[in-house]
Amino acid sequence: MTTFLKKYFSFILLLFISSHALAQTPIRVVGKKATSANDICKGCFLVTGDVVITQRGTRIKCDRAVWDRRSNSVDATGNVRIYRSDSNYPLRGDKLYFNGNTSIARLRENVYYKDEQVSFTTEKFDYNTRTEEGFYFDGGVVKDSINTLISDKGYIFENDDILVKDSVKITTPDYLVLADSIKYNSYKETVYIIAPTTLYSDSSTLYAEGGYYDTKNAYAYLTDNAEMKQGSYTMTGDIISFKENEKTGEGFGHIVLTDTIQKLILKGHYGYYDGSTEYAYMTDSAQALLYSGIDTLFAHADTLFNYKDTADIQYFSGYPNVRFFRLDVQGKCDSMVYSMSDSVARLYHEPMMWSLWNQMSGEELLIYNKRNRVDRIEMVNDAFIVSREDSIRFNQIRGKNITGFIRNNDLRKIQVDGNAESIYYSREGYELVGYNQTESSYLTIFMENAKVNKLSMKPQASGMFYNLDSKPYEEQFLRGFQWRSDLRPVSPQDIFRDTPPEEKTKKRRQAPRR
Repeated sequence: MTTFLKKYFSFILLLFISSHALAQTPIRVVGKKATSANDICKGCFLVTGDVVITQRGTRIKCDRAVWDRRSNSVDATGNVRIYRSDSNYPLRGDKLYFNGNTSIARLRENVYYKDEQVSFTTEKFDYNTRTEEGFYFDGGVVKDSINTLISDKGYIFENDDILVKDSVKITTPDYLVLADSIKYNSYKETVYIIAPTTLYSDSSTLYAEGGYYDTKNAYAYLTDNAEMKQGSYTMTGDIISFKENEKTGEGFGHIVLTDTIQKLILKGHYGYYDGSTEYAYMTDSAQALLYSGIDTLFAHADTLFNYKDTADIQYFSGYPNVRFFRLDVQGKCDSMVYSMSDSVARLYHEPMMWSLWNQMSGEELLIYNKRNRVDRIEMVNDAFIVSREDSIRFNQIRGKNITGFIRNNDLRKIQVDGNAESIYYSREGYELVGYNQTESSYLTIFMENAKVNKLSMKPQASGMFYNLDSKPYEEQFLRGFQWRSDLRPVSPQDIFRDTPPEEKTKKRRQAPRR
């Protein structure tokens, strides 16, 4: 039970318990006519005609009252009105039983109250004239200038707080609020969430078990299992703040933002979403899960984005320090843009990716997906493909631009356009015997079982086969070679790894200087 509920449940008990520490103040009753009413009870008087009942600062008016002096109580009927000490706005009802010893006034039938900011109606209302607090328990309606509260029970306090319970329904200009319990401040026109609560609007649904909703400014601050839904997006987190008029939400803590149409999940410690433009981003340990394919793609960057351009094309991007992992492909770069419409990922600024045994790099990489699998990879400018042959030797392809065609996760065809160079090792059985080194303008390599099956070079190619000991080991590398398996993500969790600069230098395997 929350501290708030404990506080106000304690109030309910106090509402019915006489404060014996205070001296019992006799009730005074005056009217136009007073007669003995011993037939009702001994020591009772029937008072009629503009009856006024007073005790301390409380005034009660009615048409008819039976006054029991011995029990210090009054039964009143007919146009009953209770006036608070500092207010000219009466609490009205048809019938009243007032106990002067406990200061409890029990109003019944057509109970009604209205002042400058709030009104309520009910059939049964118990009111403490000393604390000026009360509650209804047989259904009631509370209204202010913009909101309507309906509930089975309501507790109204002198500081403008209202606690409504059981089948609570609140209608605001923007939301329908449903809950079991709600605290409401009529002066601030703010809903305070103290139990599981759902807020429905035309464009969004909010849920929380803590926080508040400012109905005047249409601003929600949600805590405790907070959730926001807008269109195909759902955001959950430790804290969510949402502006209904702007359709924008911010998440703090453990945030998860899901786009069910794009099948994309963004995770992090801070998230932002704009429902009017469908623009979202995530930062602080940001992670993306793209689950539209057979295998889920896990990606990490300092900041991850999901948005539409002016042509209504959906994009997912990350910047800087991008790392991603999927069973068939892994990679790293400084920035990445993935177009949802054509399933093309573009990697920029020192990009590098791996597929099975192959490492691919260039100034820019383009990954084309088809039927949720990598179909081909384009390496643009200073393109390089490396695959390990054994612990110290590597097959290499270098050129201006390279396109790798992939089937079933296997590199089947390699097309090099411009300044093509290659080194491929040969075996007799299991024994490594040498390597072919070629140069041409254009080169096409057909692969089978990760081995070279056929080469096509044009226009004029130069090439030679070398035994392993024909040339020094350090000359068995193409210019610009580097093997960076240390940067390759090996699991979904590994995308968060950041290899220290000194480790990168130590682990990098490059061609020795000639």
